[in-house]
Amino acid sequence: MGLIDTIFSSKAKPLTVEQATANLETLRRKRAETTAAIVEATERRKALLQRDEGDGEVETVDRELSRYELKLERLDLAEPVALAALTESRAKARAAEWRRLAKVRFAADSKYAAAMRAAIDALVELVAIPDRIHNGGYAAEAMIFAIPPRILTPEAVAQFERPQERNRRRRLCPSSRSMPRRRLPRRRPNRRASVWRRSRRRLIVRAAPLSS
Repeated sequence: MGLIDTIFSSKAKPLTVEQATANLETLRRKRAETTAAIVEATERRKALLQRDEGDGEVETVDRELSRYELKLERLDLAEPVALAALTESRAKARAAEWRRLAKVRFAADSKYAAAMRAAIDALVELVAIPDRIHNGGYAAEAMIFAIPPRILTPEAVAQFERPQERNRRRRLCPSSRSMPRRRLPRRRPNRRASVWRRSRRRLIVRAAPLSS
C-alpha cells in the first residue's frame, strides 16, 4: 500500500501518534522532492525551447512534468487528511494518558487517606500516654520524649525520630525524684511519756551531790 492509500485509509483505521507522524513527515518530504523535480524539469524545458530541434525531448519533459504535477496534487490533497489523523491520534493518546494518570491519582488518594487515618489513630493513642505517665509519677523520666509533630513534614518526622533512636539505647530506669511520695500518718504526742520524762529529770537533779 502506497503513502496516499495509507493516508486516506486512516479514516477507517485509527493510527497511533507515531504512525500518523511518520505519514505526515513522509508526505512533506515527498512533496519537497516533487517540487524540486518540477523546478528542475521546468528549467530543462526552457533550455530545450531555445533550440530549433528537440520537439520530441520537449514532449518527454512535458509528460514528466505532468506526472510530477499529478503527484504534487495528490500530496496536497492528502496533507489535510494526514494532519487530521495526527490531531485525532494525539487527542486519543492524550485522553488515554489522562485516564491512566487519573487512575494512578485515585489510587494515591486512597493510599494517602488510609495513611492519614492510621496516623490520626496513632496520634490519638500517643497523646493519651502522657496522662498515664504523669499519674504514675514518671514526669522526670518523660522529659526524654519529643513532642509529636502535628504537621507531617520530612524534617518534623526526622526531628521526632532522632531522640527516640538515642533513647532506645539507654537503660530506662525510673528516677527516685519523680516517684510519688507517700504521706505518713502524723503521730500524736504521748502525754504520759512526756510527764514521765520531766519527772525523771527532776529526780536526777535532786539526787546529784552538792559540791563543797
